[in-house]
Amino acid sequence: MTTQFDTQIENHMAYFLILSLGILHGSNDIRLFNHMKKIKVKGYRKILLTYIAVVLVAFSVFIVLPRLGLLFFVLISGYHFGEQHLAERIDSRYSHRYLLFTLYGLFIFSMIFYTHFDDVFVIVKDISNMTITSNFYFYLMLVMFLSMSILIAVLIKRKQLTISVPLEMAYILLFYVLFMNSTLLWSFAIYFIVWHSIPSLRDQILNLYDIVSFKTVMEYIRDSILYWVVSIVGIIVLITLTKDDVRLFNLVFFAFLAAITLPHVIVLGKMHE
Repeated sequence: MTTQFDTQIENHMAYFLILSLGILHGSNDIRLFNHMKKIKVKGYRKILLTYIAVVLVAFSVFIVLPRLGLLFFVLISGYHFGEQHLAERIDSRYSHRYLLFTLYGLFIFSMIFYTHFDDVFVIVKDISNMTITSNFYFYLMLVMFLSMSILIAVLIKRKQLTISVPLEMAYILLFYVLFMNSTLLWSFAIYFIVWHSIPSLRDQILNLYDIVSFKTVMEYIRDSILYWVVSIVGIIVLITLTKDDVRLFNLVFFAFLAAITLPHVIVLGKMHE
């Protein structure tokens, strides 16, 4: 697809996938948390208010301290990507799994940033007023890869991690080729949807309903629809209010992403335990 379609079509497909499956996979957090903790109606309201409060606090911190907010967003998103990819392959009793998840996710992000440096440079500049060179992303990618490789080797030797190294190397090569031949948005969407959101949806449905079937998928969508609609409406309002100021849009949009990512990561972390 990346070699057959022009950049505009790629970006439109990316928007569609992110706004559908991408947002959907984080739209059932409250029910998922209540299911794990077996919380009743009164407790549900408390959890809902807490969830909203966490979102608002995270959003406010990002707006007031954008550099800190951007760093936090990349770190927590990187951890979340790594957790989804590797959680089933390492025993939850081992605390160094947190480091492994973070290294893996940051390696994926550094690949995306390095292969789309020009676009990333503008976004980072708009949000944090920082100028970061392409060499930084290259060395970040190299350090993350080497650190991750050493940790994986140690964990495999200790029999604490079960992965297919050739398969993971093939994935990394595939990611790099895909990222090099697609836009920034499409690169992110490819990984975010295929390697993260769809597997996450499967895990959540299994946790909630014990089986993945057409019936349980439709039930999951039904339970998620309100949060999904609210999120879509919020994004539309955001675009409308900031359409004439790209810098403001980048700041508010990533603040919004960071705000909804934080509670989602907390809930999914509990699920993977």
